Amino acid sequence: MLWDLLRISMVFVSHLFVLPIMERPKDRITHPYLLWIIAFLFLEFVSVIVLHVVGDFNGLAGTILLATSSIVYGAVFIYTGSELIARNLFLFAAYCTFYMFAAGFSLAVSILPFIPANHSEMVMSLTLMLICFCYALLLRFHLCEFILGSLSKLTKELWILAVFGAVTFISVSCIVLIPLFFLVDEIYASIALTLIMFILAVSAYSIVFQIIRIMSARNDTAMLNERLNMLRNELESEKAYIESARRFRHDRRHHNRIMLEYIAQGRIEEAKGYIMKYDEQLSGKAVSDR
Repeated sequence: MLWDLLRISMVFVSHLFVLPIMERPKDRITHPYLLWIIAFLFLEFVSVIVLHVVGDFNGLAGTILLATSSIVYGAVFIYTGSELIARNLFLFAAYCTFYMFAAGFSLAVSILPFIPANHSEMVMSLTLMLICFCYALLLRFHLCEFILGSLSKLTKELWILAVFGAVTFISVSCIVLIPLFFLVDEIYASIALTLIMFILAVSAYSIVFQIIRIMSARNDTAMLNERLNMLRNELESEKAYIESARRFRHDRRHHNRIMLEYIAQGRIEEAKGYIMKYDEQLSGKAVSDR
């Protein structure tokens, strides 16, 4: 039982190590890692209870712990991550799918003919930890920024991706759990099932990311068109302003010429009357413009 608890703890630790790298915590959450540690300790407690009740780390115990850890870690990932719940759900589901494939690959390595049977579980756990470590390094080297940048321009489409990711994770989990607990001695069947599911999932995600690229380009085009319309409106407003200023300058010259004629001819009272009339015209025009 102690070895089973250690194996389960290694799985939970790998999640604790990788998942926080994949998210951008909300500003209002000052200590996100504290929530991750609390979730880890809770899952450790649950694993002790499950193994005590079930009695062994078999298919039933593995399924219960997989479902429980997915719910607990998924809730923390969605809660502590950015405001877009759908994006967090898609990222978490994609990670879980990757992890299930990593578990299937680790199993295939552990049951190779040259691996001693009494060391297969250790080899599987170490292989799984190594894969998670490599994945964490890729996330650190701008993979996370690339993924988040690809999703940053999407809004409504994210829920479709989230549903796709969840369905893919559930489907892959059902397939991978079979060789993990029921076909351990069937090396070729294990490798074949994992490989077939891996090819299908990679193909599906390739199509999804191609769709994301197309949707991002479409959103960029829509944004450029919106900016173009704004610029066109600004140019029309500027053109109208220039035309108004030109008319005002023309009217001003005409007004000054008339005033000079009145003054040159000594017609002061007529000049005053003209000024009052002109002022009334300006006031009426200002009201009509409003």
